[in-house]
Amino acid sequence: MCKMTVDPGICGFQSEVEVKKKERRKVDVNIYSECPQLVQLNEMLDSLDLRDIFMPPIRNIVFTLSEKAGCHASCPVPLAVLKCAEVEMDLAIPRDVIMSFRR
Repeated sequence: MCKMTVDPGICGFQSEVEVKKKERRKVDVNIYSECPQLVQLNEMLDSLDLRDIFMPPIRNIVFTLSEKAGCHASCPVPLAVLKCAEVEMDLAIPRDVIMSFRR
């Protein structure tokens, strides 16, 4: 199972993403958060397969459902779902993603 904690910044809704391999190229997805939009996204997004991961953003099921759930465009949680899915399908190694503001 691949787990990722996401601190999204100013909204304060720290979230956890869990992705678990179901079949060779299919994973189950769970998002734990107090954010109402992410709760809704979690209800709509059960699983992903290999094709879902490589779809361009405009047709990617994770981003499409994020929009339907009302997630903010810059919410990092949908990207965390995709990163965890890549790791769980052995398509990437787990490495932290860091975004830091410079002043």
